[in-house]
Amino acid sequence: MDTERLELLANLPLLLNSSLDLKRVMKVSLEYLKTTLAADASTIFLLDEKSQELVFWAMSGDASGNLANRRIPANRGIVGWVLANQKSELINETTGDPRFFGEVDKQSGFCTRNMICVPLTAAGTRKIGAVQILNKLQGQFSTEDLEFTERFSHQLALTIENARLFESLKEKTQKLATLDRRRSEMISIISHEFRTPCGLIQTSVDLLSSGAVNTDTVHEVYSILLTGAERITRLVEQIKNISMVSDGRLHIRQ
Repeated sequence: MDTERLELLANLPLLLNSSLDLKRVMKVSLEYLKTTLAADASTIFLLDEKSQELVFWAMSGDASGNLANRRIPANRGIVGWVLANQKSELINETTGDPRFFGEVDKQSGFCTRNMICVPLTAAGTRKIGAVQILNKLQGQFSTEDLEFTERFSHQLALTIENARLFESLKEKTQKLATLDRRRSEMISIISHEFRTPCGLIQTSVDLLSSGAVNTDTVHEVYSILLTGAERITRLVEQIKNISMVSDGRLHIRQ
């Protein structure tokens, strides 16, 4: 492998980990792969584990405008074979390969003549996708091109996984912030809603304690006390299930 490529691989961790933005990481990676390998295009497929489909997450080259977010079954094409077998492939004549999935070319208007396809694996075993380098500008792809792509892809897979973990942590942090805000709102609502019945009860107790209540109004004061106590009971029933707060379903009945 030539000195320029070895230097790029040596600096790759710093280059890729300079950002945790997943789309930016993939875009930069594909540009480097396409330029370094002198190819027409490069593509990253990421596996959607729920639907078992491969998603065109990032592209660089002539096909990029037509393939964004397109999906294909995870068991189709050369990329599907590479993902399933976790084995890299260098194919210098795609039309003669029975695994080649020509439907993608039809949809994009791109003509794939030759390719390198390398799996992306996280933590050594978990399949996350694959990288394709398409159409060598001059001649054919070499085993050195394949080795470079494999070494590049090892670091790329780690960076993608880190970016995903960062996005997941960011999402959880936002959810926690939302939960804290709802709890603060709950405390404010509780304070406000309890103030009125507590005030009624306190006033009634003060009147009874002062002896200023005559026989004609004592039943009215007791009625006010009962109303306040019942309202507090309703409030307690409404807030005792803390999961209502987490789900944003807390509604105080007046």
